Amino acid sequence: MIPRHIWRAVSKGDPSLPLVAKVSSKTARRTRKNYLAALSVLQTLKHPNLIVLHHHQETTGWFYLFLEYHPRPTQTLTQTLQSHPLTDPLVLKIALQVSCVLAYMHQHGWGHRDIKPCNILFNPQTEHVTVLDLGFAAPTEELCEDFTGSPLYAAPEVLAFERYSVPKSDSWSLGIVLYQLLHFGSYPFMGDTLEGLTESVLHDPLEFPKEDTCSELKIQLQSITAKLLCKSPNERAYAVQVKEMLTSLSNQQQQLDFEENNPYNFYIKSSQ
Repeated sequence: MIPRHIWRAVSKGDPSLPLVAKVSSKTARRTRKNYLAALSVLQTLKHPNLIVLHHHQETTGWFYLFLEYHPRPTQTLTQTLQSHPLTDPLVLKIALQVSCVLAYMHQHGWGHRDIKPCNILFNPQTEHVTVLDLGFAAPTEELCEDFTGSPLYAAPEVLAFERYSVPKSDSWSLGIVLYQLLHFGSYPFMGDTLEGLTESVLHDPLEFPKEDTCSELKIQLQSITAKLLCKSPNERAYAVQVKEMLTSLSNQQQQLDFEENNPYNFYIKSSQ
């Protein structure tokens, strides 16, 4: 289902190229700022896991971003989490891709500030991830003060209305997403009101659900999640550090898979 402010479109230069048009009214609050933020990022940054901008346009009353179209079976991570539990190896693949694009953005001077499952597309056939919705993107060299994104994914310092580091706030959001991927979409911190949620995020310890059996991979992914969900931003891991940890974990997993499928380490030698 495509939201009402998103429309199917085609390129005039290439009618065979399917696109989506993200349409924003100039009368809406923050519209110009969000439009310019997304435009700045998408015009300058190119990454395999970042949504592609094909064209942009501005009229008297509207802003238009023409973006690449992802047909079914691609869906948001929110929809994926609602449909079935994810295996630990798949969680690793998804988390690695998201950490890669965040690390890339941070290294090029931009933060996302709205990482959450509904802003992440996932193709179950190719297992490819695409991060989208850059309207809250902000430069990383300055501390921010404004509250953006969803409270459920907001870092403690953001909820406390303190000045915050954009990369470290992205790390917290990634940690919440990773927790959800590991635990069927559940949240580590909850509250019936914004005040209750803030109290939980600021003061409740991070706990993982108790399980009868837990794979070694899941234990290591939980350890990485804990590094992302440190309440102090000074102790919280950067996305690039998490990328390195997940890359190492992925390499280990590939080696284990190879040894499991090739117990005698046989290989085929060319006859030529």
